Amino acid sequence: ERAPTPHWKHGTVDWKELQITWTLEEPTRFAQLLAGETQLTEVNKDLVDDLVKRGFKLVRSRTTAQQVQINFGGLYFGTEDKETKRYTENGGTTGKLDPKLPWTNIKVRQAMNKAINRGELLNVLYKGRAAPMYVHGFYPDLPGWDPTWEKRFEEMYGYDPKAAKRLLAEAGFPNGFKAKAWLFPFAGAPELIPLMEAVQVQLREIGIDIELEEADWVAKIRPTLRDRKASGYLWAIPPSKKAVEAQLSVFNTGGLPHMYEDDTLYGMWRELLQITDPKAFDEQLRKIGNYKFAQFETIPLFNVFIEVVMDPKIVQDWPFSGWDGGDIGHTWLISACKQEKPCK
Repeated sequence: ERAPTPHWKHGTVDWKELQITWTLEEPTRFAQLLAGETQLTEVNKDLVDDLVKRGFKLVRSRTTAQQVQINFGGLYFGTEDKETKRYTENGGTTGKLDPKLPWTNIKVRQAMNKAINRGELLNVLYKGRAAPMYVHGFYPDLPGWDPTWEKRFEEMYGYDPKAAKRLLAEAGFPNGFKAKAWLFPFAGAPELIPLMEAVQVQLREIGIDIELEEADWVAKIRPTLRDRKASGYLWAIPPSKKAVEAQLSVFNTGGLPHMYEDDTLYGMWRELLQITDPKAFDEQLRKIGNYKFAQFETIPLFNVFIEVVMDPKIVQDWPFSGWDGGDIGHTWLISACKQEKPCK
């Protein structure tokens, strides 16, 4: 409900009330928009294109909103510091690493990266409306960026099933292996479930059999990640664009996901926190980024915008930047269509 006083930054907003519903099924969200039961929603890009042909309006976040990547559960290489008690939350890292987990071997992580046909995923699922991602948490317009990642990416990460099978054999898995992956919906990323299903098929081509398991992000996955009990699971996630050091803090140095942790990263992070000179800070971030790049810490996929579709008879525009505090925000910027004809 609109507050009785103007918004502190935007003034009086156009709407008197916003009603937000949580609808998991895409066909239902699609039907709700067609029936006029909702005026703004998100669906996958095939349905977006269909709705645009029907006269609905596509609005994208004004900037890149998030990175889409697949994480390897169980990369708990770091050890706890008994003196400072750092990295000891939820029982610490000691004893959490399973050395028998196939992707603790860097060659397996590289093989799985080279099994992914990113071009196919980009064209089929994202309709070309995304950009390549190279390192988690790093963006061309933020500190720490290394332009050589783009040049080096094809050789190290590029699609090559034969090289992927060779790397698996060198790592001791000539016949591949079995693992699991979580399937779950996530606001702002309607492609996440079909993406994981497509990756399952691509990994099968090199002998890796992934069992998909439906799970709830809040009730099941977050607690499992927090307690460092995600060993053996892959999980696709769209981390929102934010300061590079914030990404490192959350994903690599003791935050909830525990995406990839080791003592080298811990050490570089501690050094970063002591740097005040902007140039040196930028150099240290780049050093961290290159280490992450060389470790194949994730399966990096795309930098993407968030897309929403709206009824142009009701909504004129929504110039949102992307994510806002971990979810789609800036709702005060939703403007009403105040003319008889649809606001195109």
